[in-house]
Amino acid sequence: MITAHGLIGSVLSFACFSPTGQTSATTAEASGDASTTLGTTVEPTAGPTSDGTTGELPVTVTSIDPTADTLTPTTGSSDCGQCPDSAPYCAPDGQCVDCLGLAAQGTSCHEVTPGLPICDPGGLCVGCLLPTDCSTGVCDLESKQCVECNVSADCPDNVACDPDTHTCMRCREHSDCPESACELDLGSCFPKDTKHWYVDIKTMGCQGTVCSLDTPCCEIQQAFTALVPAPGDYHVVHVESGEYSVPVRLEIAKRVALLAGPKTQMLAAVAGQPSVRVGTGGPGIDAKLYIAGLQFSGLGDVAVNCAQATVAWLDDVTVSTFVGNSLYATGCATTIRRSRFIGNLGGLTANAAGQIHLENSIVSGITTGASLLVQGGALDLDYSTVTLQDPVPGGLLYCIGGSAAIRNSVVVSDEDGDQVECNAILTAATSVTSETELASNLGVVIIPSDTVAEQFVGYAAHDLRPAPESALAGVAVWEAEDPPTDIDRLARPNTPGSPDFAGAHVLE
Repeated sequence: MITAHGLIGSVLSFACFSPTGQTSATTAEASGDASTTLGTTVEPTAGPTSDGTTGELPVTVTSIDPTADTLTPTTGSSDCGQCPDSAPYCAPDGQCVDCLGLAAQGTSCHEVTPGLPICDPGGLCVGCLLPTDCSTGVCDLESKQCVECNVSADCPDNVACDPDTHTCMRCREHSDCPESACELDLGSCFPKDTKHWYVDIKTMGCQGTVCSLDTPCCEIQQAFTALVPAPGDYHVVHVESGEYSVPVRLEIAKRVALLAGPKTQMLAAVAGQPSVRVGTGGPGIDAKLYIAGLQFSGLGDVAVNCAQATVAWLDDVTVSTFVGNSLYATGCATTIRRSRFIGNLGGLTANAAGQIHLENSIVSGITTGASLLVQGGALDLDYSTVTLQDPVPGGLLYCIGGSAAIRNSVVVSDEDGDQVECNAILTAATSVTSETELASNLGVVIIPSDTVAEQFVGYAAHDLRPAPESALAGVAVWEAEDPPTDIDRLARPNTPGSPDFAGAHVLE
């Protein structure tokens, strides 16, 4: 007998989008019958729009279900019995035939297998062979089924296409939107009219005005200058590997994704100035900057400063041996994923009305001041590792007002004395620490400072992968909105309620 791919209608609950990359979904009931068809009518769901408001997003989602029931003959005499795979359909005269033989018997795939109405030249009934075979959705030529999408361009409202399920979803990574980039805080792809700019300092003849694929700019800031008067609110700056030295500024209400190639370094060295700034520091502007893959070194007041702007989002960023502070967030929502801040002069600061969400990231070896400083802002630490190798009072976490929430994380020092001094709303759960100020919280495991180094593969060298038999094992609890992988994209449990490694790494 032939096995059919059932088609199931699902409704994504867009209002539950989480920046960790998890998507809640409500799945419509399906019988698994081969007669299931596309085009199920669903009620619109509420979700964020491009202006941050909540609107209705009517979506019909169709996915391929490999667990659907095996088809049985639905037409003809019961004398067919069990038909072989080579002739799986029972014709009206009681003979087992392939789909080519159905026509000779005056019937068709549409009558015998309503969910698979097209006869493939190979003799099997399928859902589609051509795009025009699908009244709703598109044809997936590999499975020969009508699905909701093959690429993101098939989806409405700038959402992305999941290549595994062929359903439309909120994007979680820039790679989910191969034609542009992802507006990660909303989960929607940049629109089709997004302007693209190119930077490659190694290209002979690079210059500072065109920033095209054929004639790239030499510095990242040249592309940011060029996009200011350009039409459209959405821009992607593609940066090839190399060393760049001119500080970058986004001081206009636009959405910009800075997508850096491997080993792309920002080596700006301007005393008293940030290497990258979004916002002016004056009146607030509706600017969003998404940085992916960039490596910072050099010197300055701070590597990244989001000052009175809407969003700064850093993925897979490294700030190391920077002679200055790592990051400021003031009047800005800042999200940091899979990033490393190592051996810098200063740490990360959440100033007034600033929010820092640190996920699957590492802060280690800060030499002056606090690794994490809260000055009236909000800090959210999730699945991250913060370590201190030098004796700095309050050097792990120092708070003056605001709030700090620590979950599934590691906050430790091998130095004596109190390295957490937090005069703020402080909560911690399912984490590992060496600090007594965090000891009374739910699920927090305390380890002595003289045992901290042995918990990691290479503590002094900032290799903070857990060692075998590490106390980090099983302390964290993975929940549905948590990241599916660790800082190196190794899989986490992905089952709600499962024990997991605290901190940025799982055990390899």
